[in-house]
Amino acid sequence: MTGFSVTGTARALQAQLGRRAQHNRGAALEITRLLAGRPAPQPTSSMVSHRNFLRVVSLLPAVLLVQGFNPKHHHFAKATQYANSLALAASRADTKIFVKTVAAAKLEDIFSTDEPATVFIPSDNGFKRLLTELNKTEEDLLADDQALRNILSFHVYPEHAKSGDLAYGSEFPMLAGGSIVISRNQRTFSLVDELGRDAHIIKGDLTAGNTIVHIINKVLLPRPT
Repeated sequence: MTGFSVTGTARALQAQLGRRAQHNRGAALEITRLLAGRPAPQPTSSMVSHRNFLRVVSLLPAVLLVQGFNPKHHHFAKATQYANSLALAASRADTKIFVKTVAAAKLEDIFSTDEPATVFIPSDNGFKRLLTELNKTEEDLLADDQALRNILSFHVYPEHAKSGDLAYGSEFPMLAGGSIVISRNQRTFSLVDELGRDAHIIKGDLTAGNTIVHIINKVLLPRPT
């Protein structure tokens, strides 16, 4: 049985380090020649190895893209986080009237809850459609805090419901009492309120804290009390 040789091992390590140093010096010399504008000599094996390495590195983004890798889908991607549905609405350019109505109705606690919930937020155009239906101004709407409480709480379902959960014919009991019904027309589905009016989701499955948010194109109305 051959014994362990400290001297032989040391010599092997020294030779390996010498080869690495030669490789690094070759790569550095090639870069220096390129910067100085001098033609490069015939490539050595170390230079070819270094060039191949650089080519592989430069192709990595394209390879990863072809393979379906997307940094947005990984844990290190930066994603905007909203604490609740009200914070999400305040950040959007198309839901400013909703934020005003929540403040006027003093319902910030409902739309800032940590409990599981689904909130259907009407867009500004949705509120403008409602004002046209009612023949009222935005100021009239904001002044009627009791009506706002009834309307806004009819946009909260106290459980999680993503778009895939909105099956045709299903009913969702809302916080204000009463329910919305899911209807489907060809390829799209709609939310039908208690007056038979339908609304469509224009931006769905947004996450805000423990709340699922759907932006809809109309204001849902409960049955008058």
